[in-house]
Amino acid sequence: MPEPAPDVMNVLARLEVLNGELRTLRRLGVYCLIFIIVLLGILAWGVVRLQGRTGEMKEIALRDENGKQRLWLGVVKGSPGLEFYDENQKVIGGLKMTPEERGLLLFDENGQKRAVLGVTKGEPSLILFDENGKATADLSDSRTGTALALGGENDKPRASLIVEKNRPVRNSNLILFDEDGKPRANLGGNKERNGLILGDENGQPRAGMTLQKKGPHLFLKDAKDKDIFSEPH
Repeated sequence: MPEPAPDVMNVLARLEVLNGELRTLRRLGVYCLIFIIVLLGILAWGVVRLQGRTGEMKEIALRDENGKQRLWLGVVKGSPGLEFYDENQKVIGGLKMTPEERGLLLFDENGQKRAVLGVTKGEPSLILFDENGKATADLSDSRTGTALALGGENDKPRASLIVEKNRPVRNSNLILFDEDGKPRANLGGNKERNGLILGDENGQPRAGMTLQKKGPHLFLKDAKDKDIFSEPH
């Protein structure tokens, strides 16, 4: 039996890596959700105790033994918010609750946003950022499907994994991009058809193989999208 082509093996290896990263991001999302629930419970308990002594309040600021503010809880323009500060009074985390979006934000020691777990218009998402504030991973879920997008250093997409739902034919697609954001490989399938499409430096499909109920198909195209080889015809 012939060995799979190197390009196919490379795509399958990347798919396995992306599946592992997707599982890791899902676990991270669960941990963040548990953290939020515990945190809100503690804050609710604290606010109830404070209200019992001082009455209604619009904001709370907690300071450490050196007088530095370490936590702020308040309402801005009708939306509640919560912020945490480190010993240098830089924001390291926060919760925002606006009519449009709700989420948990985490910052690094330089005050750069590194992670956001939120819900926007009823759709949850987890976004990770690098040290320069550029989004490098985005895990989201919507009515039509679940998607994982991975970005490169130049704000260009490098890989995306999409699993559709709530459709008669549910597609699953893995798309790999080059440094310029051009699609170079697309591995996808559903219950009726599976295939691998390879593109050139312009993102133009040049080679592909598919498998469906009537059998396999292999094709090669030139830069002008004309068939060089197609079997079966």
